[in-house]
Amino acid sequence: MTPFTLVLMDCTRKEQIDGAHSFVATDRSGRFGLQAGHETFVTCLQPGLARYKTDDSHWHYIAQPGATLWFHNNRLQLMTTQFVLSDSRQQLLHLLETRWQQESETQDTTLRNVTQMEQALARRLWEMNQQGGQL
Repeated sequence: MTPFTLVLMDCTRKEQIDGAHSFVATDRSGRFGLQAGHETFVTCLQPGLARYKTDDSHWHYIAQPGATLWFHNNRLQLMTTQFVLSDSRQQLLHLLETRWQQESETQDTTLRNVTQMEQALARRLWEMNQQGGQL
């Protein structure tokens, strides 16, 4: 079977994978697959995992938060805000869980900092009001 080229692009990088034989992902209509020689195809992927098989006959996984997919002239382009690649679905899920926890902690810290700044500003405005607007 003739392979196709898979190009993954996000905000910071571009990866080209030669020798892809099949690609499986999910869009709004459901799960679908592409192989070399497919007619021109454009769709928006649902957030989650996609996978592709290469010359080594192994599945490789792509985690993405939603993407635009374009297949044309035996070249599949996947454009997204970010993606993570792994040869192991379990490792990828673990990595994503770890990242999610880190991002959640960062958001919690940011929210605490913003709340503290708002409280300090409100306290300072109250003090200024008590002093008749004098600093």
